[in-house]
Amino acid sequence: MKALDRQALHAWRLAFAHPVTGEKMRFASPLPEDMAGLCAFLRERGGVG
Repeated sequence: MKALDRQALHAWRLAFAHPVTGEKMRFASPLPEDMAGLCAFLRERGGVG
């Protein structure tokens, strides 16, 4: 079974200082549906904490 058609890499939150202005930049993104499904699948089988 192929779990995903891509790498399973996701950053839900990133923060860094803007390289020119020094302003603190913050970004957030919910877990994509395909990765949420994979996590649920693994939890059911005891593979994710």
